[in-house]
Amino acid sequence: MMAKTGRWALLSLIAAGVVVLAQTAGPAADQPHAGDRNVTGTAPGASSLTVYDISSGGKRYLGSGSSIDKKGFFAVAVNPPLTVEQKIIVVDAQGHSSAAVAVIPPTLPTTPPHPPR
Repeated sequence: MMAKTGRWALLSLIAAGVVVLAQTAGPAADQPHAGDRNVTGTAPGASSLTVYDISSGGKRYLGSGSSIDKKGFFAVAVNPPLTVEQKIIVVDAQGHSSAAVAVIPPTLPTTPPHPPR
């Protein structure tokens, strides 16, 4: 009798996991850099997005938009431009939030400078 109960419990856990996986994922922000004026990423199925700075414990509004293409890629303008070590999140209209992402310094060009002539 215990074996049947254990199987049912296992099947219940598997079914619950399938339901959780079937739910719509929240937005995902790309790696932001200091000086960026847009936050980009993916948010399949979203209609509008809002970007917040959560560096100081609260949520400070940075921008919102609905520029999302058919594949779920988005770009949201932010003001002021992002700064180093700022932590941001992207929230969709249903309240799904991205993971917090830390802003990093801008990337430097990878091509070496031209030697003097």
